[in-house]
Amino acid sequence: MLDFQHILKHYQPAFTSKWPISARLLGSLLGFVFGQKIFEQFERTHPESEGLTFPTAVLRFFNFRFEINQAGLSHIPEQGQVIIVANHPLGSLDGVGLLDAILSIRPDAKIVVNELLMHIERLQPFALPVDNMSNQTSQQQLRAIQSHLASDGALIIFPAGEVSRLSLWGIRDGQWNSSFVRLALRYRAPIVPVLVRGRNSRFFYGF
Repeated sequence: MLDFQHILKHYQPAFTSKWPISARLLGSLLGFVFGQKIFEQFERTHPESEGLTFPTAVLRFFNFRFEINQAGLSHIPEQGQVIIVANHPLGSLDGVGLLDAILSIRPDAKIVVNELLMHIERLQPFALPVDNMSNQTSQQQLRAIQSHLASDGALIIFPAGEVSRLSLWGIRDGQWNSSFVRLALRYRAPIVPVLVRGRNSRFFYGF
């Protein structure tokens, strides 16, 4: 699932080569902070052989339930290119929930994610990576997104590029990146906005 030792070696090869002991300690710390044992437990509880799609398995593992406005789903075309955009108040779980819902209509749907998440192998068939930490998304990553739309695919994007934050006005996304509008114009793809209602703990939002 997620091997933080491997991830550290992938992103910091010079550091892991020069300071192997420190790298192992840091990898273990990252695994603890980001819950590597939870990922391992998930794999034991919901192995790929179970036959569930990855998003469905994740939702069951966390016992995560959500309500969907069925009338709203009717706005998503059953075929042809489409861009679904949404706010991002809950972190990974709202992305997984949205992906699971859209897949019921569009089995070809892919969600744009931070490239770090592509180290989750079972997510890879459903995702397209971008580098939204350094804002240096590669041409190869951009071409993959463009190719998916050109092939009449359904694309899910969180335009803020990060989780919503708690502000004086409540939980709000940061400024949206308008690149999805340019993609929609270029590929003549309708844009379907989705409002995700929900909130996490204050600790989650940095308080």
